[in-house]
Amino acid sequence: MKLSLRTRFRLSVPVLLVILSLVAAGCGGGEPQEHTFELEIQEGSLVQGDSVLRVKQDDMVTVVVAADEPVSFHLHGYDIEKEAKPGEPATLEFIADATGSFRFTIHVGAEEHMEGMQHGREAGDCQPELPPGAPTPQLRLAASSGDGPGEIDVAVEVENFVLSFVRPGTEVAAGHWHLYINGESEGMFEVTEVTTAVPFSGEYQVMGRLADVKHCDFGVDAMMTVVVEEGFVGDEEEEAAAEDHEEDGGEEEIDLGRLEVQPR
Repeated sequence: MKLSLRTRFRLSVPVLLVILSLVAAGCGGGEPQEHTFELEIQEGSLVQGDSVLRVKQDDMVTVVVAADEPVSFHLHGYDIEKEAKPGEPATLEFIADATGSFRFTIHVGAEEHMEGMQHGREAGDCQPELPPGAPTPQLRLAASSGDGPGEIDVAVEVENFVLSFVRPGTEVAAGHWHLYINGESEGMFEVTEVTTAVPFSGEYQVMGRLADVKHCDFGVDAMMTVVVEEGFVGDEEEEAAAEDHEEDGGEEEIDLGRLEVQPR
């Protein structure tokens, strides 16, 4: 018996609905998830093979770091650094609210490497000033390799925010922005365009962060990655500069892997 066109169409509807539901499930970001990563470091290297941690935006992330010697574990971009010792693992807990690729490293050669890194997300004692009813500040950042060796040009745009080192008496938030390269502070500015320079070639994470006139962090970040073809010390001098750094007692920084945060 030959089926009519209408009958065949009716039979295909359930199949079509199943297909559409599967497509929607694959495309949708879903609810934020919780992820726990346990990293073991021995002799300056990760024991496990996979050095890329993959999550989605707004996921809750916990990273537990165990080490066979005192190290300072540093998640660049998110500005989180904690010390791990034998028998005393470090635990990093944060919400992956910024998308991108963020390298994590360890500093070895000293038991205390925690100076200057307790700003931003872990400095809970400082509350930024936001006028009553004021909208949330917004920050956009663009960065690119500059004209000179090692130069990085950075430009920011702000919204619902006044750039000023003093209180201007406005109805919106006011303050300045901090520039970080690979998690290290490069300065604070009230201008919208700056140029900085890095010594070596490579990939750099450029981040801007809004703060009020008292340097209290609003928790508003913007970041992107820039590739620098040649540092200002020159390719031939790069190895010599690294050797001088070690001779001067500088700590060694070892790349272990990356945290990949995909948009939800």
